Amino acid sequence: MGSSGDRGSKVKLLAELVGTYAISLFGPSAIVVGLLIPSLSDLQRLVFAGMVPGITLALSIIVFGKVSGSHVNPAITVTFASAGGFKRGLIAPYILVQLMGALLAGLTLKLAFDSAAPAAHLGSNMLGPGVTPLQGIVLEVIDTAALCLVVHHAIAFSSDVVKQGAAAGGTLSLLILLFGPVSGGSMNPFRSLGPALFSGYLDGLYVYLIGPMTGAALAGFIFRMERLRPASRSLPKSRLQDAHRLVNPHHLPFPGENLRETSRCWSRDFKFDLRELHEGQRLALLNYIAFLLQPFDNCGNLRSKPLH
Repeated sequence: MGSSGDRGSKVKLLAELVGTYAISLFGPSAIVVGLLIPSLSDLQRLVFAGMVPGITLALSIIVFGKVSGSHVNPAITVTFASAGGFKRGLIAPYILVQLMGALLAGLTLKLAFDSAAPAAHLGSNMLGPGVTPLQGIVLEVIDTAALCLVVHHAIAFSSDVVKQGAAAGGTLSLLILLFGPVSGGSMNPFRSLGPALFSGYLDGLYVYLIGPMTGAALAGFIFRMERLRPASRSLPKSRLQDAHRLVNPHHLPFPGENLRETSRCWSRDFKFDLRELHEGQRLALLNYIAFLLQPFDNCGNLRSKPLH
């Protein structure tokens, strides 16, 4: 029998496996199904291909958000690690089960759509006409960084998994609509890897491995620097640096969230200036400090209230 911690880790990894399988299956499937419906216009196919992954991600966060954090994407795991809010020991297991989920999804796509819509290559991501691989990488860095920053802020300011799911899923759909016709709109290396491997369409696959991971690491670094940025008159402290706002007091942190490190960062940034208080506030504060330093009166009895 394993320990309760071992069982908890297994549940998290299973949730990541299922969630990654779902988004790596339904995202590419939307592309294939769209091509199989001849009555749809190109715009309708694009909207369908954008909405399905967004809805899948939102539902995954709602169902698994309190269990594993519902990363379901190695780029999300990397961005949390880059921001300093995820245990290093969980990074490799998360990415491994995400890879397993994506490969299982690729196999399912192969079994379901092998001979259907061959031009779709099982829903593989493709660069738009005239877009070079370098341009594709840059665009994937941009859209993945945008998605990751939205995820960071959604978690920082809300404990409601429905709101978190709506923010992340809606952003994913919007970014696919904007970047899909140009760069392929992957933002998830393993979502691209599954259909590419099982369809044999490997053209430009490295674009979707390099771009999203780079964008994710960049977004995590930006979020961390914003959180740690010292306040000044020209650059006032942002909401991300306020301890009572960075994480909603009712927020259940994602498993593996490094709260000790976060608390250390908050305390380092906290500044207090007695000169900002008026005379009455200063006297009240000094009296209370005196009470804390000398809680007993001359007779050795505990004082019931601060000195006056």
